[in-house]
Amino acid sequence: MKRKLCLILAVLTMLSAVSCGNVESSSKTENLPSSSESAETVTSSEPASETEPVTTTTVTVSEESSLPMEESEAADISSDIDESSKEESSSQPEDSSSSKPAETGSRRPESSSSKSPTTTTVTSRADSSKTITTSRSASDTSSSSNKQDDTSSDTQPVWTPVTSLPPADGKFDAAVSAQAFVDGMGVGWNLGNTLDPVNCTWVSNDLDYETAWGNPKATKALIDYIRSEGFRTIRVPVSWADHTSGAPDYTVKAKWMDRVQQVVDWCMEDGLYVILNVHHEDSWLTKASSDYEGVMQKYTAIWEQIADRFKGYDEHLILESMNEIGFDDLGTKNGCELMNRINAEFVSLVRGSGGFNSERYLLLAGYWTDVDRSIEGGIKMPDDNRTILSVHYYSPSTFAIADKTSTWGFRESWGTASDIKYLEGQMKKLKTNYIDKGVPVIIGEFGATHTDKVQSSVNLFVESVIEYALKYKMCPIWWDGGTEIDRTALTYKYSGLQAAVHLGMSSAG
Repeated sequence: MKRKLCLILAVLTMLSAVSCGNVESSSKTENLPSSSESAETVTSSEPASETEPVTTTTVTVSEESSLPMEESEAADISSDIDESSKEESSSQPEDSSSSKPAETGSRRPESSSSKSPTTTTVTSRADSSKTITTSRSASDTSSSSNKQDDTSSDTQPVWTPVTSLPPADGKFDAAVSAQAFVDGMGVGWNLGNTLDPVNCTWVSNDLDYETAWGNPKATKALIDYIRSEGFRTIRVPVSWADHTSGAPDYTVKAKWMDRVQQVVDWCMEDGLYVILNVHHEDSWLTKASSDYEGVMQKYTAIWEQIADRFKGYDEHLILESMNEIGFDDLGTKNGCELMNRINAEFVSLVRGSGGFNSERYLLLAGYWTDVDRSIEGGIKMPDDNRTILSVHYYSPSTFAIADKTSTWGFRESWGTASDIKYLEGQMKKLKTNYIDKGVPVIIGEFGATHTDKVQSSVNLFVESVIEYALKYKMCPIWWDGGTEIDRTALTYKYSGLQAAVHLGMSSAG
């Protein structure tokens, strides 16, 4: 009787294997569990199609009763059979990569086209509408959403970090107009207090300057994170004088130049715009009012080397003449005249240095990079239609810079109607005096310190400067000396700050 039951079971199993031939068409083989005793083997074969190889399923039958199949296993096999039937009846060929079965017990991976995208609109580069829509699957955004501030509200936009733009291709695109170029730069971020420290007498190695003011060394992961947060531009402040051979050649040390180039390259690989400047050089540059020839010898020597090293970079690299320089011994008007003269020499030097520098966009510093003093003193662009004005925005300084120890005034909060009105008024001044006259403007730095401040006010200040700068067609570049974004953990350091930045960016959408 036992023998008859086993034979009946074998026949039934064989019929089942034949009827389930669709399993073979999906290249999935099921081996029924059995004992090792007195096994009989039944093999069935059938071609899935004329173009597909013959597949074989082997079913092993034991004289001992088979182990019971779990309900979940039965459901998985049933599901596989149903999917295979659908695939076989479909006239569309399936991509070979998606027909490969997943590991036992797992679902077949979905194709990327079947995922539901999450969409956001962010500022893009060189696009007349100034927006670009990017889609990513929900699984792509899950990790970044964990880094959001816990101060979400009904008005906070859904933010999807953007992972990449095409990298710089080494071909210089000179067709875009100056204003369209700045429009494409979106919102920027400063890699502050990193390559710009000066007078670091306690370090013995040039490369140790990078960490001398308390920040870790810049990494590609940091640049990638900044890009993923929607920033389109990175300003790389660099101080050079401490890394030269001194007079008369002022040769920049190779390892310092190489390190600067490495950081620039990381930015370019991510498709970012990069601003490279001479930064904390005020200790000698401000002496141009009394020793113009001596200062310009040093200034020219340093810039000739920078221009030569980067002359092959495409239009995403912008060179900036200087940072926060003025000549108070001359007064604002005469000081602006001297500033205009140095800026003009800078343009002439870069234009004559070869490569793509003949058409590169150049950023020229305003007087102390101050909005009012630049306008009142008469900062002008030389006769060159590929120049951009740089100003900074830390107004009112009693809030943006001061703390409780400041003797010249202090505010712990910001955001009244008059504060907003003043901010917009300053942006309108820049539009009237420069943008409307064909001179684009970049706000090379802006921000507010956190010490003794109401954090919600700092958040609002950052959001509002971004919003109004974009409204009046300027590129705002947020100053971060290491206090805003944790460069190791790759998170924002203050609650609500990330949302504020994103809200500002979204205002241009």
